[in-house]
Amino acid sequence: MPGAPGSFGLIHPVSAHFCETCNRLRLTADGCLKPCLCWSDEFNIRTYIGNEAALAEAMLRSLDAKPLNHEMAHEMSGQSLSYQPTERTMSQIGG
Repeated sequence: MPGAPGSFGLIHPVSAHFCETCNRLRLTADGCLKPCLCWSDEFNIRTYIGNEAALAEAMLRSLDAKPLNHEMAHEMSGQSLSYQPTERTMSQIGG
């Protein structure tokens, strides 16, 4: 918008390959850790509440499960995917 302060931009996930350096986990509203918003992998951590060692281990397993790529470009071009895409919406995930 001419004259407006600031700028607006979008990070396109297909051209900006950031997955390999991503260290984020998403804690869902129903107590699961998601290594990636794109894929269906989730680790239920509700059973580990009160057990710090088991909770830390579950978090490490979740970090180890992070994919190197979300493969959105593969899906767009009809190539097979390495993981199962999530069927949960962002409101179900907690975002």
